[in-house]
Amino acid sequence: MPNQEPPVEVPVHMTRGGVITWYVQARDLAKPEADLPKCRSCGAPLLWAETNKGKNNPLDPAPDDDGVYTSHFATCSNAPAHRRRSNG
Repeated sequence: MPNQEPPVEVPVHMTRGGVITWYVQARDLAKPEADLPKCRSCGAPLLWAETNKGKNNPLDPAPDDDGVYTSHFATCSNAPAHRRRSNG
């Protein structure tokens, strides 16, 4: 079995305010942006994080001045095309 490093906790801005902790692989944090996967919609580099519930979510790879990351769902120029419609 390969030796896999444990994920690193990173702070992430919540869309309605506040900060939550998600988890990112340390090796991904060390990659240059050019080597990161790209958003299929806008082409921006992505850093994948795992939530506390085990779901994968894309982050913008550069944290803000406070070291907090932002969900790519909040910054993608094509985000409205991918939002689910509410039933109500």
